Amino acid sequence: MLSRVSRRLVNAHQYYVQQLLSERKKPNVTQFDNDYYYQEFLIPTVGHMFNLTMLIYDYSKMDVYVYRLSENNIRNSLEDVHILLTDKRFIRILMRYHYISGVILIFTIYFLLYYYQVQSSSATNVLIYSFSKIYQSHRHTVIILAKTPSARVLKHLNALIHVGVDAFVMCDEQPSKYINVTNRILYVHNESLAEYGLTRNLVWDRAFVWLYNQTSLDYVWLMEEDVTWSNVHHIVDFFDIYTNNHADLLSRNIIYRNQGTLGWMWWPKVFLKILPEDKWLASLNMISRVSRRLINAHQYYVRKLFSERKKLNLTQFDNNYYHQEFLIPTVGHMFNLTMLIYDHSKMDVFFLALTENDIRDSLAFGKRIFHPVKHDSPLLINATAIRNRKK
Repeated sequence: MLSRVSRRLVNAHQYYVQQLLSERKKPNVTQFDNDYYYQEFLIPTVGHMFNLTMLIYDYSKMDVYVYRLSENNIRNSLEDVHILLTDKRFIRILMRYHYISGVILIFTIYFLLYYYQVQSSSATNVLIYSFSKIYQSHRHTVIILAKTPSARVLKHLNALIHVGVDAFVMCDEQPSKYINVTNRILYVHNESLAEYGLTRNLVWDRAFVWLYNQTSLDYVWLMEEDVTWSNVHHIVDFFDIYTNNHADLLSRNIIYRNQGTLGWMWWPKVFLKILPEDKWLASLNMISRVSRRLINAHQYYVRKLFSERKKLNLTQFDNNYYHQEFLIPTVGHMFNLTMLIYDHSKMDVFFLALTENDIRDSLAFGKRIFHPVKHDSPLLINATAIRNRKK
């Protein structure tokens, strides 16, 4: 009767309405329950599917009921100083009052945010770097996955290195023209990928083939290029939480194959015995950590998949088996490795690019790590600032 929806929820709604239409068109679907389209079911359910934030607002001053309110109901509610959803004139007057108050509040908040941004970017570093107990307390290995080592990516790389992270960039182009800029850019030739049957030449494939040979690395954080943060120390603080955690995969989400998740777009459509369906998992890996055990499992099954593809009697092969959000957790499941969902309470993670309004709202809710951010956000001006944190 009264609700607010975000752009992300609207996009999620559109995605699943299209998915439902696709399901209805399938020839073997003889019956379809139209309750799936009922707004009180569909709206929160699609939000839950995308792990969106949903809250119950304060309704202490509302008289909300399933039946139409009578005059006696309204009279009694007015005596209790309640808002009446059925008294339209009263609502209109109240909305004007709330509109004026809201405008004043928005301008006040905007001014305070602007003032804070100016202060935080000045010479006073205490506000910026006071959220971690220990500076450079642990050493972490991080690989940023980028098609091209853009200026923005290199700034993030330098910020991580400056705070003690052993950081690299894996890219899809040969790094020869960046030699004078940094020696932290990695590249794996297409010929090396072809030895494993990896012909799509995606940066994720290059990263894992490189990791196959880095046997001294026990754990590695993998990060997509459109991940950013309000300050680099927030991401280091996040890494520090899991220094003594020995999980083989740390991911934003781990999804099991069941009736409720059949609509996920990257499930393979062709079934192979080497990766049985009851072992299928999916994970969201915009920020993830993998162990040496998981890297070895990945290498083992990439070789197995390549062998399957070369069989003469195999006429079809589904490349979704190589999709990183499917392959990484599934091979871990095959080896019974430990996989955990990390604490993402300070993250705003979505599948569509975050806007300035999204970032502004998330900062107000205490979020500090963001994905995906495709632009240089003025609100995240300190993301790559290189300054010493005061102890």
